[in-house]
Amino acid sequence: MDMSSITRNLLLVLGMSAFNVISCGPAALNKSLEVTAVSYDTSDAPHCAGQVRNLSAQTINDLQVQVEFQNADRNRVRTGTERVSPKAVASGASGSFSVPYQKGSTDPPVVSCRVVQFKSASGELLSHSDKTASPGP
Repeated sequence: MDMSSITRNLLLVLGMSAFNVISCGPAALNKSLEVTAVSYDTSDAPHCAGQVRNLSAQTINDLQVQVEFQNADRNRVRTGTERVSPKAVASGASGSFSVPYQKGSTDPPVVSCRVVQFKSASGELLSHSDKTASPGP
């Protein structure tokens, strides 16, 4: 093996190592949430209101919640999405949300709502549990 082959191989190994470090980056952040309250409120403008607690070790920024508005048979009528307040939910802290119901002309009566999903600022779906969910039939 000549010196240029050794240099080429060494550069290839170093390049692959650098690629692996860059592509893997830091360990994936474990972000988890718990819905602690959710209700469908018709007192003024109909909306789904609730609370969510950050169970992860890091602050979650620009958290978005998607809710589903349901009829009496628990069938989806419509969905809505809004940001959780405050903008930054620290580890162990809670945030609140209020998602307005935008009634369509042929929508059946809505009687409840539930959280469908949460997304981070980057669009990453975050895992969540729902303390308020009632068991299915």
